[in-house]
Amino acid sequence: MPINLGTHAHGQGYSDINYLLPELVSYVEFEKGAYFADQGDFAVAGGYSLVYRNTIQSTSTFTIGDFGYDRFFTANSIKVGTASNLLYGAEIEHDNGSYLRADESHRFNGLLRYSHTAGPSDLAITGMAYNGAFNSTDQIPQRLVDEGVLSRYGLIDPSDGGNTYRYALSGQLTHTDARGATKINVYGVNSLLSLSSNFTYSLFDANDYYNVTANPVTCNVAYTTCAPNVAPPNQGGSSSTGGGLAMGGAASAPRTTKYQSYCPGNTTAPAGAAPGSIVPAAFSFSCGDQRQQIDKRLYYGFDLSRSFIGSHVTTTIGAGLRNDNIPVVGLYRSNAKQHYPNGTLSDDHATNTSEYAYIESEIHLGSKLRVVPGLRFDRFNDGVSAYDHANSGAANEGVLDPKFVLAYALSPHQEFYADFGESFHSNDARGVIGNVDPQTHAPFDPTGAPLAFNSPLTRASGEELGYRYSSAKLTTTISAFRLLVANELIFDGDHGTTSVGGPDVRKVSSSRTISTRPRV
Repeated sequence: MPINLGTHAHGQGYSDINYLLPELVSYVEFEKGAYFADQGDFAVAGGYSLVYRNTIQSTSTFTIGDFGYDRFFTANSIKVGTASNLLYGAEIEHDNGSYLRADESHRFNGLLRYSHTAGPSDLAITGMAYNGAFNSTDQIPQRLVDEGVLSRYGLIDPSDGGNTYRYALSGQLTHTDARGATKINVYGVNSLLSLSSNFTYSLFDANDYYNVTANPVTCNVAYTTCAPNVAPPNQGGSSSTGGGLAMGGAASAPRTTKYQSYCPGNTTAPAGAAPGSIVPAAFSFSCGDQRQQIDKRLYYGFDLSRSFIGSHVTTTIGAGLRNDNIPVVGLYRSNAKQHYPNGTLSDDHATNTSEYAYIESEIHLGSKLRVVPGLRFDRFNDGVSAYDHANSGAANEGVLDPKFVLAYALSPHQEFYADFGESFHSNDARGVIGNVDPQTHAPFDPTGAPLAFNSPLTRASGEELGYRYSSAKLTTTISAFRLLVANELIFDGDHGTTSVGGPDVRKVSSSRTISTRPRV
């Protein structure tokens, strides 16, 4: 089942592998680069698959360490009949970390896996459950450490932290015959992340005060400090924060009267006060910068593939579908995890549905030359029902990506290879569909900068030249590669806004990999 999560409250492609019980992993398969047709979203630079074991000898361990670390793990497998096994594993872990405020990180994991072999067919059904909670100590100002005000292990906001869970059920069926193999994989995952963070403490509280009292783009004209811009005729808009001019301002510049402050201490002007009639109260540091991100989702899907083995050609075709139903993807201004009444930046219901199909052939041209052409098609459908209706809507896009691998064997243990592939990554649906800033309620942010928009999918391509040596005891790879990403659509999970970066080019870079297998 896929791990990365799109349109996530904490960031596009967010992944959390705290559910993993490493003792139960049989092996890991890696694929580097955009050259493989079975890899799609979030695999521009490569991908990996974790394969669980079906059996294990009975084992129980208890580990203790510094900083309040302790972990209990137990696992065993039971024979069921003559062709089936039932594997179970469980973990309880606690860690306080090295900071003055204990992390009090608690993790509970459980896994139950049923496997059955009947001739050429293998079936596995796996259930997993993970639950965790933690305090977090965020970064602190260096100057306060240098001045001795804070310990380097200290903190400012003692309410930061979060909780999370993940419950998953999956099934895999593999059937092998003389002509190839059929593989079917189905999965469903229910997950939650609730995270409260405070990285800037009072910076955005001060920005909010400025936006209300003096920012010409957003300020309330009731304040004597407000010199508003004059909005272009097509901007318009009205709001209870007032209209008109006070003290004069720049003409034909971004301007909104719909700015919504989250901090009660920053909005002291009575509703309907006359322009220029109120002297703003001094900034009071009353609200702080804590934000809470909440992501609650159910995602499910399937993958199926069929390989056809010939004398010189092996062809694999595959298809799949994934649907993410995200009833809560939210961002809230908060204090000690309590939301401000006007602090909701997003509280949306989003959906991501993707379908794909691919074909790939491994062709042997003689005893030394091997070519692997492939072709993959992906289609994404995004939908958002937003807290601010102006940010609701739908978008879709499809991409067709060619792949090609060429390898020449110098000997049974050595080969040169050249790879090329096109790929993509998906973008946060809120950044694709949204039309207005969550605080200005206009198509620009409080600085007047226009919002950035992009398509649901961002194109990428990669190429690589390399040499590989592989034997029973040693594998060595030397390569040079280039990776190009058309751009990066960045949805800022701390502010609910979007920016576009790139294009991103990783020019000819080199990598060296050496792995050995010890004698056993």
